[in-house]
Amino acid sequence: MLISSIEMQLLSNLCYAINARKTLAIGKYEESRKHPLSSMLFSSIEMQLLSNLCYAINARKTLDVGTYTGYSALSIAEVLPSDGRVVALDKTDEYLKDYCLPAWKKAGVESKIDFRHGSDVQILQSLIDNGESETFDFALIDGEKENYSKYYELCLKLVRPRGIIAIDNVLWSQLVLNENDNSPATIGIREMNELIARDNSVRISLLRTGDGLTIVVKN
Repeated sequence: MLISSIEMQLLSNLCYAINARKTLAIGKYEESRKHPLSSMLFSSIEMQLLSNLCYAINARKTLDVGTYTGYSALSIAEVLPSDGRVVALDKTDEYLKDYCLPAWKKAGVESKIDFRHGSDVQILQSLIDNGESETFDFALIDGEKENYSKYYELCLKLVRPRGIIAIDNVLWSQLVLNENDNSPATIGIREMNELIARDNSVRISLLRTGDGLTIVVKN
Protein backbone atom coordinates (compact mmCIF):
# COMPACT_ATOMS: atom_id res chain seq x y z
CA MET A 1 0.00 0.00 0.00
CA LEU A 2 1.35 3.41 -0.99
CA ILE A 3 1.48 6.04 1.75
CA SER A 4 1.15 9.72 0.92
CA SER A 5 3.59 12.32 2.23
CA ILE A 6 0.85 13.69 4.48
CA GLU A 7 0.24 10.23 5.97
CA MET A 8 3.98 9.77 6.44
CA GLN A 9 4.14 13.04 8.37
CA LEU A 10 1.16 12.02 10.51
CA LEU A 11 2.84 8.70 11.29
CA SER A 12 6.06 10.51 12.15
CA ASN A 13 4.18 12.88 14.46
CA LEU A 14 2.49 9.90 16.12
CA CYS A 15 5.84 8.20 16.74
CA TYR A 16 7.26 11.35 18.32
CA ALA A 17 4.14 11.83 20.45
CA ILE A 18 4.25 8.26 21.79
CA ASN A 19 8.00 8.38 22.38
CA ALA A 20 7.97 11.81 23.98
CA ARG A 21 9.59 11.98 27.40
CA LYS A 22 10.34 15.46 28.67
CA THR A 23 13.74 14.74 30.16
CA LEU A 24 16.55 17.27 30.49
CA ALA A 25 18.19 15.55 27.54
CA ILE A 26 15.18 16.32 25.35
CA GLY A 27 15.35 19.93 26.50
CA LYS A 28 18.99 19.97 25.46
CA TYR A 29 18.06 18.51 22.08
CA GLU A 30 15.44 21.21 21.46
CA GLU A 31 17.94 23.91 22.45
CA SER A 32 20.66 22.47 20.21
CA ARG A 33 18.28 22.39 17.24
CA LYS A 34 18.79 26.17 17.05
CA HIS A 35 22.49 25.70 16.30
CA PRO A 36 23.56 26.26 12.65
CA LEU A 37 24.97 22.72 12.54
CA SER A 38 21.93 21.10 14.14
CA SER A 39 21.73 18.58 11.29
CA MET A 40 24.64 16.81 13.01
CA LEU A 41 22.43 15.85 15.95
CA PHE A 42 20.85 12.47 16.60
CA SER A 43 17.07 12.57 16.42
CA SER A 44 15.35 12.44 19.80
CA ILE A 45 13.80 9.06 18.89
CA GLU A 46 17.21 7.58 18.07
CA MET A 47 18.73 8.92 21.25
CA GLN A 48 15.87 7.62 23.38
CA LEU A 49 16.33 4.17 21.83
CA LEU A 50 20.05 4.18 22.65
CA SER A 51 19.56 5.40 26.21
CA ASN A 52 16.91 2.68 26.68
CA LEU A 53 19.39 0.06 25.45
CA CYS A 54 21.98 1.31 27.95
CA TYR A 55 19.38 1.13 30.70
CA ALA A 56 18.37 -2.40 29.67
CA ILE A 57 21.93 -3.76 29.76
CA ASN A 58 22.73 -1.99 33.06
CA ALA A 59 25.52 -0.01 31.40
CA ARG A 60 28.00 1.63 33.76
CA LYS A 61 30.85 2.64 31.48
CA THR A 62 30.29 4.04 27.99
CA LEU A 63 32.02 5.83 25.11
CA ASP A 64 30.73 8.84 23.19
CA VAL A 65 32.81 9.44 20.04
CA GLY A 66 31.84 12.83 18.62
CA THR A 67 30.30 14.72 21.54
CA TYR A 68 29.45 17.98 19.72
CA THR A 69 27.02 19.99 21.93
CA GLY A 70 26.84 17.26 24.57
CA TYR A 71 23.33 15.98 23.84
CA SER A 72 24.27 12.33 23.32
CA ALA A 73 26.56 12.21 26.36
CA LEU A 74 23.83 13.77 28.49
CA SER A 75 21.19 11.31 27.24
CA ILE A 76 23.33 8.31 28.16
CA ALA A 77 24.61 9.77 31.44
CA GLU A 78 21.01 10.26 32.62
CA VAL A 79 20.38 6.49 32.68
CA LEU A 80 23.72 5.43 34.20
CA PRO A 81 24.03 4.72 37.93
CA SER A 82 25.57 7.35 40.18
CA ASP A 83 29.03 5.82 39.74
CA GLY A 84 28.60 5.42 35.96
CA ARG A 85 30.90 7.12 33.48
CA VAL A 86 30.67 8.43 29.92
CA VAL A 87 34.06 8.96 28.29
CA ALA A 88 33.13 11.70 25.81
CA LEU A 89 35.50 12.45 22.93
CA ASP A 90 35.61 15.26 20.40
CA LYS A 91 38.26 16.74 18.13
CA THR A 92 37.52 20.18 19.60
CA ASP A 93 36.40 21.75 22.86
CA GLU A 94 34.66 24.55 20.93
CA TYR A 95 31.23 23.66 22.31
CA LEU A 96 32.31 22.63 25.81
CA LYS A 97 31.96 25.91 27.70
CA ASP A 98 28.79 27.31 26.13
CA TYR A 99 26.86 24.12 25.38
CA CYS A 100 28.11 20.97 27.09
CA LEU A 101 29.07 22.03 30.60
CA PRO A 102 25.96 24.15 31.37
CA ALA A 103 23.65 21.35 30.20
CA TRP A 104 25.53 18.62 32.04
CA LYS A 105 25.56 20.69 35.22
CA LYS A 106 21.85 21.51 34.97
CA ALA A 107 21.06 17.82 34.57
CA GLY A 108 23.31 16.90 37.49
CA VAL A 109 25.41 14.51 35.41
CA GLU A 110 28.66 16.46 35.02
CA SER A 111 30.43 14.12 37.46
CA LYS A 112 29.57 11.15 35.21
CA ILE A 113 31.07 12.67 32.03
CA ASP A 114 34.81 12.55 31.36
CA PHE A 115 35.34 14.89 28.38
CA ARG A 116 38.53 14.58 26.34
CA HIS A 117 39.39 16.50 23.17
CA GLY A 118 41.96 15.76 20.50
CA SER A 119 42.35 12.93 18.02
CA ASP A 120 39.52 10.49 18.71
CA VAL A 121 41.56 7.65 17.19
CA GLN A 122 44.54 8.39 19.43
CA ILE A 123 42.38 8.69 22.55
CA LEU A 124 40.66 5.36 21.84
CA GLN A 125 44.03 3.71 21.27
CA SER A 126 45.31 5.18 24.55
CA LEU A 127 42.39 3.56 26.40
CA ILE A 128 43.41 0.21 24.93
CA ASP A 129 47.06 0.83 25.81
CA ASN A 130 45.99 1.63 29.38
CA GLY A 131 44.38 -1.80 29.75
CA GLU A 132 40.73 -0.80 29.29
CA SER A 133 39.90 -3.33 26.56
CA GLU A 134 36.52 -5.05 27.06
CA THR A 135 35.62 -2.78 30.00
CA PHE A 136 33.01 -0.63 28.24
CA ASP A 137 29.35 -1.63 28.04
CA PHE A 138 28.37 0.69 25.20
CA ALA A 139 29.99 2.88 22.55
CA LEU A 140 28.37 5.53 20.38
CA ILE A 141 30.14 6.53 17.14
CA ASP A 142 29.28 9.88 15.54
CA GLY A 143 32.69 11.45 14.89
CA GLU A 144 34.72 12.11 11.75
CA LYS A 145 33.15 9.99 9.01
CA GLU A 146 36.45 9.24 7.25
CA ASN A 147 37.62 7.56 10.47
CA TYR A 148 34.53 5.39 10.98
CA SER A 149 36.31 2.08 10.26
CA LYS A 150 39.09 2.96 12.72
CA TYR A 151 36.56 3.98 15.36
CA TYR A 152 34.65 0.75 14.88
CA GLU A 153 37.72 -1.50 15.14
CA LEU A 154 38.97 0.31 18.25
CA CYS A 155 35.55 0.37 19.94
CA LEU A 156 35.15 -3.34 19.21
CA LYS A 157 38.27 -3.94 21.31
CA LEU A 158 37.05 -1.68 24.10
CA VAL A 159 33.48 -3.01 24.39
CA ARG A 160 32.84 -6.15 26.45
CA PRO A 161 31.24 -9.31 25.03
CA ARG A 162 27.50 -8.63 24.55
CA GLY A 163 28.27 -4.93 24.74
CA ILE A 164 26.74 -2.59 22.18
CA ILE A 165 28.21 -0.27 19.55
CA ALA A 166 25.83 2.22 17.89
CA ILE A 167 26.89 4.07 14.73
CA ASP A 168 25.04 7.08 13.32
CA ASN A 169 24.76 8.42 9.74
CA VAL A 170 25.38 5.04 8.11
CA LEU A 171 23.17 5.97 5.11
CA TRP A 172 24.66 9.48 4.88
CA SER A 173 21.66 11.16 3.22
CA GLN A 174 21.65 8.28 0.71
CA LEU A 175 25.08 9.34 -0.58
CA VAL A 176 26.43 5.85 0.15
CA LEU A 177 24.43 4.76 -2.93
CA ASN A 178 25.99 7.41 -5.18
CA GLU A 179 28.93 5.72 -6.92
CA ASN A 180 30.13 9.12 -8.15
CA ASP A 181 30.51 10.48 -4.62
CA ASN A 182 34.09 9.80 -3.60
CA SER A 183 34.35 12.34 -0.81
CA PRO A 184 36.38 11.15 2.23
CA ALA A 185 33.27 11.09 4.43
CA THR A 186 31.19 9.00 2.03
CA ILE A 187 34.05 6.61 1.34
CA GLY A 188 34.65 6.26 5.08
CA ILE A 189 31.05 5.31 5.78
CA ARG A 190 30.88 2.91 2.83
CA GLU A 191 34.05 1.14 3.95
CA MET A 192 32.77 0.80 7.51
CA ASN A 193 29.41 -0.56 6.32
CA GLU A 194 31.24 -3.18 4.26
CA LEU A 195 33.54 -3.98 7.19
CA ILE A 196 30.62 -4.60 9.55
CA ALA A 197 28.76 -6.67 6.95
CA ARG A 198 31.75 -9.06 6.82
CA ASP A 199 32.32 -9.15 10.58
CA ASN A 200 31.20 -12.50 12.00
CA SER A 201 32.20 -11.50 15.53
CA VAL A 202 29.08 -9.36 15.97
CA ARG A 203 25.30 -9.32 15.56
CA ILE A 204 23.95 -6.43 13.47
CA SER A 205 20.80 -4.35 13.04
CA LEU A 206 20.81 -1.51 10.50
CA LEU A 207 17.81 0.76 11.01
CA ARG A 208 16.52 3.33 8.53
CA THR A 209 15.62 5.74 11.32
CA GLY A 210 17.16 9.20 11.07
CA ASP A 211 20.15 9.16 8.73
CA GLY A 212 20.67 5.43 9.25
CA LEU A 213 21.61 3.85 12.57
CA THR A 214 23.54 0.60 12.94
CA ILE A 215 23.40 -1.27 16.25
CA VAL A 216 26.11 -3.88 16.75
CA VAL A 217 26.21 -6.42 19.58
CA LYS A 218 29.59 -8.03 20.22
CA ASN A 219 29.49 -11.83 20.47
